[in-house]
Parts: sequence; structure tokens; C-alpha cells
Amino acid sequence: MSPQLVIISAAMSLGGMATVGLNHYKEVEDKVTNHSAEVEEEVKKAEVAEVGARVETSIAEMSEAIRQEMAAERARDAARLNALQTEVELMKGRVSSHTVLMEHLAKEQTSLGFKVETHSKSFRPLRVLESRFTRVNSEEEGGELHPLLPPVDGSWKSEY
Repeated sequence: MSPQLVIISAAMSLGGMATVGLNHYKEVEDKVTNHSAEVEEEVKKAEVAEVGARVETSIAEMSEAIRQEMAAERARDAARLNALQTEVELMKGRVSSHTVLMEHLAKEQTSLGFKVETHSKSFRPLRVLESRFTRVNSEEEGGELHPLLPPVDGSWKSEY
């Protein structure tokens, strides 16, 4: 064989082997890239699932904590409401009591005003006929005054 033919056949063989090698390299590179992408997707899915599970757990824990806090707050509010209702009832009783006391005070004040007016020097009773009202005894003898007037000696007491 001629040396040129050997060189050409060696070059062609070398070219074919290079082409097969490059094809094989390209296929392996594509498989590695695809496999890396698949692995990255699986890792992302696993991370998302893990993060989702942690988030759901955190949400459940926070929800339970909030429910407990709200229940405690409701209990405190109910206790405050009961205390305020008790105070309102107490205040209503006091208002009622004060109203009754004010009515008695007004009656007493009227009574005392009448007593002061009837014992003052400027008080002049209406003129009436002596025959209508009789004295039990005269004043000099220690008798009583007219029955509509209170006594002067201080023995008169309010009925209120």
C-alpha cells in the first residue's frame, strides 16, 4: 500500500473516531445537563415541600396560640363586664337611696322652714274668730296654744 493511502485512511479513521467521540461527548453532556436540571427541580420541590410543611406547622402553632390568647381575653372581658355590671347595680341602688334621702331632706327642710317661720317675730297668723278655736287654758295658767301651731318650748319634733 502506498503511504498516501495509509495516511488518508488513517486520517479518515481519525476523523470518524473524532466524530463519534464528539457525538458521545455531546450526548453525555446533554444527559448530565438534563439530569442536573431534574435533580435541581427535585431539590426545589423537596425544599418547597419542606418550607411548606414548616409554614403550615408555624401557621397551626400560631393559630392555636391566637385562639388561646383570644379565649383568655374573652374570659378577662367577661370578668370585667361582670365587675362593671355589679358596679352599675350598686350605683343604681345608691342613686335610688340618694333619691329617697333627698326626698326626706326636702320634707325635713320644708318642716324646719315652717317651724322657723312660725316662731319668728314677723310671723302673723291669719285673723280668725276666737269662737272657732278655743284654748284649753289661758297662757298665764300654762295652757296650750292653738292646736295648729307648734309649741314654743322645743318639744315639737319632725315626723320625718
